[in-house]
Amino acid sequence: MKNTLSRRERVKLANRKAILSAAEEVFAQKGFYAATTDEIAERAEFSKGALYTYFRSKEEIFLSLMREKVGSLEKKIKESIKVTLNPIEGIENLIKAHLEFFEENKEFFQIMASERGRFEMGIKNRLRRELMRRFQSYLKEVEGVMKAAVDNKELKAIDPNHLAIALIGMIHSFTAQWILTGGESSLMELSPVITMLFFGGAKG
Repeated sequence: MKNTLSRRERVKLANRKAILSAAEEVFAQKGFYAATTDEIAERAEFSKGALYTYFRSKEEIFLSLMREKVGSLEKKIKESIKVTLNPIEGIENLIKAHLEFFEENKEFFQIMASERGRFEMGIKNRLRRELMRRFQSYLKEVEGVMKAAVDNKELKAIDPNHLAIALIGMIHSFTAQWILTGGESSLMELSPVITMLFFGGAKG
C-alpha cells in the first residue's frame, strides 16, 4: 500500500520514535522517578526544547511508551492466534507470543513492576479507559479461540470467557514472578509448563 504520509509527517514520527527509544533506555538504567527529561533529550540527541514539541512531560513520555507496548502486545497476540485454524495450536501460539514479548521488553516491564504503585496513582482516566478497552479487545480474541476449542470438544464445556481469564491470569502470574525476581532465566522456557498446566485442567 502506498505511503500517504507527507515527508514532514514521516520526520515527526521518526523523531517521536527516537525520543521514546531513548527514554526507554534511560528509564531502564535509572528508573522512572530518577530519570530526567534532560537525560532523555541528550540520549535522543535532541535539545530539551525540541523534545517538548513532542511530549509535554516525562510522565507523558512514559504513558506513550506504555500505550505503545500494550498496543504491540495486543497486535502480537492477535496475529499469533490467526496464523492457524487449529484452536489448540492457537492457544499454544498465544502463550509463546505473550512470553516472547515480555522477554523482549523485560527492562520496560521491570520498571513498571518496581514503580507500579506510585506510578498508577498518576495514570489519567483517559489512559485507564484506553488500556481497559485494549484489554477487553485482547480478552475477546482469547475468548474466541477458547470457544472454538470448546465447540470442537478439545476443551471441557467451560465458559470460554472463564477459560480466557484463567489462561491470561496464569500467564501474567508467571510473568510477574519472573520480572520481580530479576528475569535472569529465559521466560520462554516456561511456555511448556504453562501449556501443560492449562491444558491439564481444561482439556476434556
